[in-house]
Amino acid sequence: LGLSFEYQHRMKDWLAVRVGVSGAGRLGTSTRTLVSDGITGSVGYDMGWKIRCFETESVILSAGFNLTNNSATFINALRWLEEVITQPNASLVRSKNSLRGTAGLQAAWGISRRFGALGSFTSEYGESFTGEGASEWLTDARLGLSYDAAPDLKIPLGLVLVGGYSGFSKLENSEALFWNARMALQTRSDFSIGVDVGQTYYDNSVHGGGMQFTQFTIDTRYFY
Repeated sequence: LGLSFEYQHRMKDWLAVRVGVSGAGRLGTSTRTLVSDGITGSVGYDMGWKIRCFETESVILSAGFNLTNNSATFINALRWLEEVITQPNASLVRSKNSLRGTAGLQAAWGISRRFGALGSFTSEYGESFTGEGASEWLTDARLGLSYDAAPDLKIPLGLVLVGGYSGFSKLENSEALFWNARMALQTRSDFSIGVDVGQTYYDNSVHGGGMQFTQFTIDTRYFY
């Protein structure tokens, strides 16, 4: 379960600044998963800048720079039982802060009146949640296809399908493949509401396991 708020302000025609806050929590859906996966909670904030680098009638390219600070709390009974055998002072509850810097490129191409393509690539460097005092590089890449249903259905409805790859931790060799579908309705020029549905497969080679989960999000946006 997660909740986030974001505000973006245009300072120049080519420059925008943004800030955001978020919180999320996860726990097992049964006694078995609660013991094996534990409970995770996190809160954080981020701020950044978006710069328009290149634009034509059908193509736009922008760069983004962000600074993110997150604080996470982990409660994992199974991991604590494994560690307490060799580490008498092992803690059941772990807290960790992570400060990261991110730089990336985003591109969009209007193929036709109905269809468009979009893509992004970001790279980030900062403190790891898994390693004590360690830092790491992570990457995220995604591609998508959009469809504007207004010419065919006569309603302001848009559909987007995105797939991609994201690194979670190089220290634990964990990564994720995901897809996400969005349907958004914009009946006014300054407001839109949408529904996101997606699925992520998370793999962790160090702990020898994987996890698959489904995401459902309601997204509202107000422009002024």
